[in-house]
Amino acid sequence: MSAIMRAMKIYLDEVFRLHDTGDHPECARRLEVTRKHLAASSLSTLFHTSAPPGLASDEDLLLVHDQQHIDRVVEACRQGGGQLDPDTLVCPHSDHVARRAAGALVSLVSEAAQGGSDCCQSLLLCRPPGHHATAGRVMGFCLYNSVAVAARHLTVRQGLERVAILDFDAHHGNGTQDIFYTDPDVLYLSTHRAAPFYPGTGRADETGEGPGRGMTINLPVMGPPFTGVTETFLEETRRALTRFAPDMILVSAGFDGYTHDPVAGMGMEPEDFERIGAELRELAESLCQGRLVSVLEGGYSMEGLPRCIESYARGVTGASTPVSTTGGKATERSQHGR
Repeated sequence: MSAIMRAMKIYLDEVFRLHDTGDHPECARRLEVTRKHLAASSLSTLFHTSAPPGLASDEDLLLVHDQQHIDRVVEACRQGGGQLDPDTLVCPHSDHVARRAAGALVSLVSEAAQGGSDCCQSLLLCRPPGHHATAGRVMGFCLYNSVAVAARHLTVRQGLERVAILDFDAHHGNGTQDIFYTDPDVLYLSTHRAAPFYPGTGRADETGEGPGRGMTINLPVMGPPFTGVTETFLEETRRALTRFAPDMILVSAGFDGYTHDPVAGMGMEPEDFERIGAELRELAESLCQGRLVSVLEGGYSMEGLPRCIESYARGVTGASTPVSTTGGKATERSQHGR
């Protein structure tokens, strides 16, 4: 195993199954099929079945959320769960699980910020996802915005001056964008299906306000058919990160861009995610001492999600073993609404 592979760690924890959503698309089975797949793959030596310690406190969550938002989630879980918005369910354990996801991610980014090359690249496979959660609203399967909590932790508590968040989920991360829309210290770059696709945000002219102007970059994808998704995302990412020179790169890694995803889909194949992982690794190594921390967002194909996650991890580790697919890559000319 190469030194680059040793630097990559993949984390999953049984606690994330306790967020019980029944037969909802964002369900515990997503992680179960992924766990079985990765345990049987050649990446199994990088795979940890317990996440780093950490449980986000109210103080942690208040870095990006307001108290009323937190109280609403806590109270709904205390009363046995229910439906907090048309898409978002909670059970009695959901607040704890979502805090565990945010806390584990904070642990990983803290380790990357403070440690050496052996802990600077990681992938946290957790649920519920987070990038739709705004400062004051639960939405789109998301309770707390883990990647936003981690980014704000880095700039406020760890002293990092510049943090980049890259988001390749097929749905726009409206919550992450809203939280950092006026923040000059956090760059947010997203590729996603264009409005009116859910959540209806992420137009190319949404670029930030005040001191954060220019720190939001949206690459809405027109389609179907979807062409040029990977190429355009990587071209814009190279340009933006080279200019911004981040101290760390965080990734909202959503795999619902997979061509057969039942919820979204952007014509992407597992090889696309491998290419993204490889190029993000190279950018991290050249710009920020290899600091690249990724967290799972969407991805709802029980057949495709594990393969896409494996492919992305192969890209980040530098592994070269191909993952079989049934189609070609989405790397033709761009049809983005810019």
